[in-house]
Amino acid sequence: MKKSLYMATTALLILVLLTACSVSEPKRVLAELAVSNSQIYENNINSILWFQKSGETRALYYQAFNLADMVVEKTLSEKTLAKKPAIVVDLDETMIDNSTYLATLALNGIEDLSYWGEWNEEMKATATPGAVEFLNKAVKKGVDVFYISNRYWENIESTQRNLIKLGFPQAEESHMLFRDKTDGPSKESRRQAVSKTHDIFLLMGDRLGDFSDIFEKPDEKNRNKAIDASKDKFGAQFIVLPNPMYGYWIDQAIDKDYPNMTAEQKRKARINVLKVWETDLIK
Repeated sequence: MKKSLYMATTALLILVLLTACSVSEPKRVLAELAVSNSQIYENNINSILWFQKSGETRALYYQAFNLADMVVEKTLSEKTLAKKPAIVVDLDETMIDNSTYLATLALNGIEDLSYWGEWNEEMKATATPGAVEFLNKAVKKGVDVFYISNRYWENIESTQRNLIKLGFPQAEESHMLFRDKTDGPSKESRRQAVSKTHDIFLLMGDRLGDFSDIFEKPDEKNRNKAIDASKDKFGAQFIVLPNPMYGYWIDQAIDKDYPNMTAEQKRKARINVLKVWETDLIK
C-alpha cells in the first residue's frame, strides 16, 4: 500500500512538473525533483541488476577469458619473452564479484564503504565466470599471476582466504600487491615492481587504471584520446571486464567534485551530462 501511494505521488509530481515546464526544457525536468540519499543510490540498482542477472554479463566474462587464453597461447608459442611470463589481474569485479555487497548498500541507501571490512571478513565474494579456470590453466603453462588490487593491506589476509576458498592459484602474499591507505589509486609502481623479475604480457581489469597510468586523465575528453591512441592494445595486451556499478569514470564523465556533492546535486549532475535527442516531438 505504501509503495503504491509513493509511486502514485511521484507520478503526480512528475506530471505537474511536466505541465509547468516549457517545451524547450523537457529533458531536464526530472532534475528538479527533490530526492533523498536513499533514492540517489537506488539509481545504481539497475546496473547491479544487469551485472547479477543478465546473460550478457556472464557471456562477456567468458568472452574475455577465452580471449585471454588465446593471448596466453600466442605469447608462449612465440617464445620472445626474456623473463618469466606474467599476467597482472585486478580483483574486484574482474576476478571476484562483490555485487551482493553493493546490492545490500543500494537497498539500504548507503553510498560508502562503511562495511567493507566486514564484507571481506565473511569471504562471501564469488568468482566471476571463467576466472578460476583461466588462471589455473595459465599457471599450469608456466605463467605467474599477480593480483594487483586497490584493496588495502589490512584486507590481505581475508582476501587471501577468500581466493583460496574459490580455488584461485598463487594466492600468496608475494603475488598480492595491495596498497597503503596513504597511497593514491595508481598501480604503476606495483606493476613496475613485478616487471623487475617478469615480463607482463597481459593485464586484465574493470578500470582503465588497471592497465596504465596514461588513462588517468582528469576529464572524459583526454581519457578518450588516450584510449584511442592505445586502441591496438585492447584485446591483445589489455582486456577489459564489465563493471557499470562504480568506478572513477563517474568523476571523469560528470564532475571532478562529484564525490563531494549533495544527493540532489549528484542527481542533477548525472542528468545534465546525458546526451539526449533534441526534438520537439517529446513535450
